[in-house]
Amino acid sequence: MAYSTDLRIRVLDFIMKGNTIQSASKHFSVHHNTIGEWLRAFYEEDRLIPKEPYRQAPYKVNWESLEQFVKLNPDLTQAEYAKQFDVSQGQICKIFKKLNITYKKKTFTYKEQNPGNGF
Repeated sequence: MAYSTDLRIRVLDFIMKGNTIQSASKHFSVHHNTIGEWLRAFYEEDRLIPKEPYRQAPYKVNWESLEQFVKLNPDLTQAEYAKQFDVSQGQICKIFKKLNITYKKKTFTYKEQNPGNGF
């Protein structure tokens, strides 16, 4: 969680009055590296307020439609699903993990694949 803008202003005012970063750190109980970052942001970016936290962009794929498509076409690979929905295979893999969709290749013996041969 970010420090308040009010605290940032008080710390920077304290330093502007001639005090050191170390003394401001002890006085306001804020780490000296944090104060250094505030000073850098103030002088280089002209910014006192904290940056907005990073928010991940929403997925391009509608999860319900993907889930229905998987139920209708269970034999496709992740690459084929990705091509169908115009996303990367890695994106499909992440969505499958979140939807708890797992696929394991079934290994059949020759008899199970061709039960009519009798071997």
